[in-house]
Amino acid sequence: MSVAIPGAGLVIDDAVTVVDHLESPSATLNGPQEAFVRLVSGRLKAPYVNGVTVEGSVTLDDLRRVFPGF
Repeated sequence: MSVAIPGAGLVIDDAVTVVDHLESPSATLNGPQEAFVRLVSGRLKAPYVNGVTVEGSVTLDDLRRVFPGF
């Protein structure tokens, strides 16, 4: 799976890799840059999800399962 994020992209398979560009992502995460930081740290929860959307074949809940936090 690959997800476009503001200014970069994520490739998620056996590991997660940040890349500078994706040709055809599976999904796109839309929202403020802090939403991405909260996502990868496992802290993208209410009220910080306001204005955050994911378009494509992946949902926000799918992405939150990849980054459960600590």
